[in-house]
Amino acid sequence: MTDCAIKRELLSVDERETLAKLNVDLQPTGITFHSKLSEKQMRVIARILLSLKSRTNDEDDPVAWAMDDWLINADQWFGEGTGISWIMEEQKLKAYRDHLLMLAGATLVQIQHLEYIVNICCSFLSLKTKRGVVKLKPSDLFSADAEHRSKTLGILKDALIETHAFDSNFEDRLSGFVRDRNHFIHHFWMKSFRKQSDSGIPSMAELEQIERFISALLKEATELLAPFRGFYYAIAKGRAEKENRKDVLDNDWFVELSEYERDFLSILRNSEVNDHCDTSENL
Repeated sequence: MTDCAIKRELLSVDERETLAKLNVDLQPTGITFHSKLSEKQMRVIARILLSLKSRTNDEDDPVAWAMDDWLINADQWFGEGTGISWIMEEQKLKAYRDHLLMLAGATLVQIQHLEYIVNICCSFLSLKTKRGVVKLKPSDLFSADAEHRSKTLGILKDALIETHAFDSNFEDRLSGFVRDRNHFIHHFWMKSFRKQSDSGIPSMAELEQIERFISALLKEATELLAPFRGFYYAIAKGRAEKENRKDVLDNDWFVELSEYERDFLSILRNSEVNDHCDTSENL
């Protein structure tokens, strides 16, 4: 027989501390308020209950008993219908927040995918910069040194730009991506949520602003993958032809990769396009 009780053991440490601080008891079959709370405090409790509800996934939904108690108190303290209005707002905000978290995860994966492809490309090349020859390896991306990892994409960008292989528009675009990537990884979340520390999760307008930035970064990371896949294809093709590796050239995956060669050629300087930028010389 299913234990029809609220699974209080699923509360996080922060949630338990918040309930205690607000003098609220979450019981097996309901919730008890020992003093009147403000609207802000009631919304905090609502978020805890909604979050707990999504974690339990029980057919009988015992968290609904606590939600009923919450609604009764909200209506008594702030007017009839107030509770359901707040719950609907909080549910909408929670759904949007969860969407943004998934979007952020997808963006992080795509950024790492791009960095991995760029690292593979550069591992074949000796890139000359003002600081001398830069030889970057895929292991740079996976370094145990966090500071070293964080500098990797910036070094790649500088090295590639100083080869003058890319046209100026692409150089600017790559520089902008590195700037936004670094902001997203290192500063974005703290700056976005710091001003919300006293009021909880951001408003819908602020969440929409966050989504615009993340969506644009995800779109840019996805679009930048195409020319670098073409770059990788050009390098691999040159090596395969030099070594007479027909098995590589006829491989289905390699044939699919060839579709990106035009994306690579589209971002080269005109003089480099005419020369087809013989990357095999750098292998």
